[in-house]
Amino acid sequence: MITQRSGSLKSGFGRYTSVVNGKLLLSRWRLTWPWAGIMINRIHSPDTERDPHSHTRWFVTVCLRGWYTERVFTDPDNLTAWYWRIHQPWLPYFMPVKYAHTITHTHGKLTTLMITGRWRRPIQFWTKDGPVASED
Repeated sequence: MITQRSGSLKSGFGRYTSVVNGKLLLSRWRLTWPWAGIMINRIHSPDTERDPHSHTRWFVTVCLRGWYTERVFTDPDNLTAWYWRIHQPWLPYFMPVKYAHTITHTHGKLTTLMITGRWRRPIQFWTKDGPVASED
């Protein structure tokens, strides 16, 4: 798996993209501070080709266009501890910073709004050998 990212994750304004194995997964416009953030995401495809990942902050997300399904993982030491979640348009969903997820299906031109809390830690990928911090 080769992951390419552009843009800082901690604070600032700008565009961020995530490409895995040459495939664009995410385009994000963000306005972030160490204590909060607002992001508009265009999710281009599921991220099933990589391990579940956590985020740098807790967040609330709302689908503005399209919808998606995900697996939410609750324990980094037990990857069988997860549940399905369907993100329906215009309904808010909360993701704690201590959980990880994988987007399994996208429908339509998926666009989401994210409101985030303060920066807590680097992104982690939850592997069978335990959490691994991202290089970002």
